Amino acid sequence: MDGDHAGYVSLTTSMDVDHTGYVTLTPPVMEIGAKFSSLEELSAALRLYEETHFTQFWRSSSRTILGARKKGLKRPIKEELVYSEIVFSCANGGRKYTSKSTGARPNQRTFKIGCTARIKVVASADGNFLEVKLLDDVHNHPVSEACFRQLPKQRRLAADDLLEAKKLLTFESDDEAIQNFLVSTGKVVLLRDLRNVGFSGSSQSNNQQGQAEDCQRQGNALDALVLEVQGAGGALDVLATEENALVGVFYQDRFMREAYQNYPEVVFVDVVYKTQGKGPLLILAVEDSNGETEVVGFALCAASDNITIRLVLERFVLHVGADAIDRTLTVMTDREMVERGMLRDMFPNAAEVICMYQVLRAFRRQMTAEKMAVSREEKASVIEILQRMCHARDDEAYNELYQRLEQACSASVLAHFVGHWHEIRSQWVQGLQEVPTLGNRTNKRLESVNQKVAHIVSKHEVLDQLFHALKCFATRLRIERDQRAMQTILKIAAPPNMTEDEHKYMAFLTPYAFKRVSQQMQAAHAMVEPDETYVSTCSSCNCWDAASYMLPCRHIFFERLRTGLPLYFEEGVAQRWTREYYKNACRLFASEPKTTQQWSADVSGEEESEDSPAPKSSPFEKRKVTETGLLVQQLAACMLQLPAGPYERAVALVRDLKSAMEEGKEVCLVRIESNMEVE
Repeated sequence: MDGDHAGYVSLTTSMDVDHTGYVTLTPPVMEIGAKFSSLEELSAALRLYEETHFTQFWRSSSRTILGARKKGLKRPIKEELVYSEIVFSCANGGRKYTSKSTGARPNQRTFKIGCTARIKVVASADGNFLEVKLLDDVHNHPVSEACFRQLPKQRRLAADDLLEAKKLLTFESDDEAIQNFLVSTGKVVLLRDLRNVGFSGSSQSNNQQGQAEDCQRQGNALDALVLEVQGAGGALDVLATEENALVGVFYQDRFMREAYQNYPEVVFVDVVYKTQGKGPLLILAVEDSNGETEVVGFALCAASDNITIRLVLERFVLHVGADAIDRTLTVMTDREMVERGMLRDMFPNAAEVICMYQVLRAFRRQMTAEKMAVSREEKASVIEILQRMCHARDDEAYNELYQRLEQACSASVLAHFVGHWHEIRSQWVQGLQEVPTLGNRTNKRLESVNQKVAHIVSKHEVLDQLFHALKCFATRLRIERDQRAMQTILKIAAPPNMTEDEHKYMAFLTPYAFKRVSQQMQAAHAMVEPDETYVSTCSSCNCWDAASYMLPCRHIFFERLRTGLPLYFEEGVAQRWTREYYKNACRLFASEPKTTQQWSADVSGEEESEDSPAPKSSPFEKRKVTETGLLVQQLAACMLQLPAGPYERAVALVRDLKSAMEEGKEVCLVRIESNMEVE
């Protein structure tokens, strides 16, 4: 093994060539009489011995060549060996433990229990090797892989995993979620390990070297994050002026785009305003077939003016495609976004609906003694009438309440209501809305998302850290949704006393949609006569429930009961609520992700001709293409963050890897983590 000045180590071990032409590296073996040409080779052999025997050793005593010469050593020894003698002892022994405790901390414990297992290595007679002279592998304690993996040295993360852990700890507050993520490293990671990493990361972050260097680092990190997101089929668009002033950032990964394309009917828009002076952060979301909230985009704006917000939101339209935009029928947001009018331009076929919670909150804020000169009693009376207006069933009910409002409030209150709310009543009065809202009256489904995003934004001032945190947050949400999706698709409940129609609906619909239909069927059985308020037939109704949910309502079921028709009919159900549609749209059962080139072709509308045969490839071939492309993008993102020296060495290493694979050789990468210091 030869070590160069750059710190890279090349193994000079024996190699066997099998019949396939692959080169097999024979790892160094730790046994009595084994010889090692360098200290690094000995370290690698010891590490391999520890991993295969599930024991941990430490250097309990040693003597360098220089120290031995001072003691009278005369024979020649190769200087690269560094040591003339080393003794490695079991981590549970090698040194007698003498407690110095005074009893103030009675719960102190130690690994040192007197284990005598050890390995003794000395310089060979010719002075060219380090030779194993003694190997005592008898331990006085249980030896198992589970115990071995729990030791601190085995829990120590590699450099790249440690960097990722520090990022996650900086971005996230849920230690258990981070711990679950790090299981993929093969390490046993404890919560206290994560806290220790967090403390070390915080002290390191306080030692930045200059504002210019920090800005350069941030720019490189953001560029790397952009490459990483794009490599995974997503979009992270950073908008800036010609003077390089930030306009906004739009983030949407591949799964967000697919969620919107699968469920574009109703879009929920919420805004986080407290963003450390960056401007508003818009959250766009949809509802899937099982009533779950799917975030479909984050749009950070540098300013809150209409032009800036429009420019950033246009990136959403660009990435999801015009076809999905045209299928959006409803946009639910707050009054301020409605007044801006931008969403009407973005979604030309959609009607705007104001979140009822925002409406009621606006009523309470506006009806004050300072603004409207109203008394406490008058305010309570007016608020009660306005709340009833929100839930009015039709124009007639609304007009009755409007007349009551005229009698109960002052002229200033009435003038304000007419000028700000009366003309747009179809956007906030439930019974006057003729567009689907999927049963949603408010943006409450985004409330928890808004709170968590606001917390993330408050922690991060740097853009790359902020959007890396949002990326991790979106992934966590997706994992939770996928778990429930698996239960939905693979399990079907079998409650007792179900009718034949209910059994059919249960097998046809998702649990969320079936629960709604079952309630409406029961309500229909309880009806005695038709509701003359609405116009209903055996297949349609103009009530809010039917229009909002796009599912059969109790009025339709009642008409079918009266005429003797079966309650089960698939034509009255929107396709989005079916189990089959949900399964096809679900990530767990989706096909392999498309490459960047395929996504570009889809967006541009290019299609292969019918005459040209589609290339057939096995699932393994598809997986190779996908995984290879993603790994290359991630590798490029990591290398972009390296300084000049390590970057050049990394490039050389990748070139060597490429050359070896072109020659048909199998490559083995050995990571050496040596704890041997020269005394």
